[in-house]
Amino acid sequence: MRVAPTPSSPPSPAGTAAPAPTAKDEFLRLLVAQLEHQNPLDPQDGAEFVAQLAQFANVEQGAQATAILSQIQAEQRAAAGAALAGFVGATATASADAVHWAPDGGAPPDLFVDLPDAAESVQVVIRDANGNEVKSIDLGPHPAGDVSIGWDGTDAQGVPVDEGTYTVEVVATAADGSSIDASPKLRGRVDAIEFSDGVHMLRIGGASVPPASVLSIERDA
Repeated sequence: MRVAPTPSSPPSPAGTAAPAPTAKDEFLRLLVAQLEHQNPLDPQDGAEFVAQLAQFANVEQGAQATAILSQIQAEQRAAAGAALAGFVGATATASADAVHWAPDGGAPPDLFVDLPDAAESVQVVIRDANGNEVKSIDLGPHPAGDVSIGWDGTDAQGVPVDEGTYTVEVVATAADGSSIDASPKLRGRVDAIEFSDGVHMLRIGGASVPPASVLSIERDA
């Protein structure tokens, strides 16, 4: 009977670093070392060895589960990105409590205050990620409805702000001095879908907002 020779594996290229051992590889190494160095006159108990094999099975299953989970997450991100791509070119309205602003990304979106009731005074404060006041805008009295904030992406001195996340605070007061629950929003054309730090973002002019902040999507007829 002839036995075909087993082809040898090609040598690894010089200078190629060995891959880092996985948890499974490390477990096997320790188990083999334990078997090699056990006392032949006092071999390892069979029940203990079976328990170690069961532990190895758990390690193997854990590694497989991690790989499957990573694949599922990657597929979910790809599906979400494909779905969001359909928003490009549409007009989005989103909550603007926090907005990531990039001066080089385009013109500021239309920031506005949604007033549920008439207000005697409306004050807007833009703050940076550290909570420092960047600009205060006095909008005066307004009837119920949308009130444009008119922020041009500059600070109190008219200097363009740096890229970063900015919060928009609104303090609206009624004629009787009571507070009005007014919320900041933005509206603009969706220029692109970005993926940063594991999160999809909709770029609207120079601002980026997460999909969860989007309140409505409109398309031209």
